[in-house]
Amino acid sequence: MLRQRDEAQGSEAAAVVRLNLVHVVGRPLAADAAGSLRPAEPVLLRIEDGRVASCTPLAGLHAGRGVPGETLGDPDALLLPALSDSHVHLVACAAEREAVDVATPRPASVAEILARLASAARGRPADAWLRATGYDEAWLAERRHPTLAQLDAAVPHRPLRVRHATRHASLLNSAARARLERALGGLDDARAPRDAAGERLGVVHGLEPEITRVVGPLDEDAITRGLRAVGDELARHGVVAVDEVTASNDATRVALLAGAVASGALPQRVRVYVRDADDVEPARVAAAGRVEVAGVKLLARSSEEARTPEFRSAVARARRRGVPVAVHAVEADVV
Repeated sequence: MLRQRDEAQGSEAAAVVRLNLVHVVGRPLAADAAGSLRPAEPVLLRIEDGRVASCTPLAGLHAGRGVPGETLGDPDALLLPALSDSHVHLVACAAEREAVDVATPRPASVAEILARLASAARGRPADAWLRATGYDEAWLAERRHPTLAQLDAAVPHRPLRVRHATRHASLLNSAARARLERALGGLDDARAPRDAAGERLGVVHGLEPEITRVVGPLDEDAITRGLRAVGDELARHGVVAVDEVTASNDATRVALLAGAVASGALPQRVRVYVRDADDVEPARVAAAGRVEVAGVKLLARSSEEARTPEFRSAVARARRRGVPVAVHAVEADVV
């Protein structure tokens, strides 16, 4: 809802989420003879169970009745459609709020991003992970990743993970790589490439779930703080419903999201996809009616993985249970 006199025309206007009021007043948008949208005459909306039950022109109200007392808006406000985000990773977004942001403002060079990481590492516990997010080499003048040696010089004494903006790669220093290699074994050049001179770059590709397990989870309080910040930001942009489509979601994750909805940290309506058909019923129990379990999300990182018996079995189990399947497939061969 936005008043025409408000500055920013929506960028700072709060959306209406989880509306408990019964009546809303404002001007809907309607097309004129030329097809342009214009504010129409003011109306009174009556809300029941979160839905519009009736729409009455203010001019048509009986003089004796007038506008009810518990009413949001005024005759000069605009009534605009709310938004639904059909692809979001809520817990990942929440975790980003607890990480060092290397994207704002955008760094101009490798040296600048290294300086930010070195500054962020000062004063932190020696063995604690330094988590950073929002990195993209396309912003840097060099148009390349930092080398492993450069990362080690900037953050030498604690493990470092900097998630790429695509969330399909990370920068790791040697301390972080050592922990990852203890869990997985050595990293080949396909996962941890070198530059033209043969020097090891700081980036690791295609192992994001594995790296996340090695780094370990944030505590629940930190995630809840982050979810509240994410929910507030979405609401400010008019988003009132989201589909959470992380391929690792299970009943525990659904219970966390349901708790955030119950507490008001997430004011949006939330639908969630889980990692496997066998997780659907436990997730629905964990949701306690606060979150909708909508289907199964599968992750195929290569065409070979999409052809494996395990992948086909996962699709078949979902089909037998009658739940939709979403597949992460951004590479051309996987599609």
